[in-house]
Amino acid sequence: AKDPYLVMSLDSDKIDCYIPKDKAAKVLLPQVRMVLERNHNELDLSPLTSLPGAHSTVLRIERAIHQKTSFAVCCVDLANLSAFNAAYGDARGDEIIVRLSHIVRDAVKYHGSPEDFLGHLGGDDLIVVTRSGLAEPISRAIIQNFDAAIANYYDAQDREQGYLVQRNKEGTLVQI
Repeated sequence: AKDPYLVMSLDSDKIDCYIPKDKAAKVLLPQVRMVLERNHNELDLSPLTSLPGAHSTVLRIERAIHQKTSFAVCCVDLANLSAFNAAYGDARGDEIIVRLSHIVRDAVKYHGSPEDFLGHLGGDDLIVVTRSGLAEPISRAIIQNFDAAIANYYDAQDREQGYLVQRNKEGTLVQI
């Protein structure tokens, strides 16, 4: 009764907020919603890239639609990652996805705006929500920087020949 604050925490190791007791009725519900949303969004992070996942991405796009602002969505998807994974294994493929996430982050940082959103939908699918006029420079930077980095992930022989050789579903050797 001596303490003039209510303490709210969903984690025993930290305090999420202090609420003055005399204002508890007015601010408690919005504070609880904010803490629950933050914790939900933390659960929505990709364990591979630490980027927000599909749920957060949908919320961000819905917010842009409701605000009736002009925006663009850049979808980043790697071609033939499954062939790369078949040749080198999923762990090396995951390294590429992590590298891609850094490349996209940098592109947004240097060519986007502070309001931009970067999400990881899963696998090799990343998404950027940005202002319409910034989509093209962000996309160009992603392509240019990824093309410059990807060769380092191939073995020397495959890098020199410029392709992977694998069997397709029919059993025929193909160049990828």
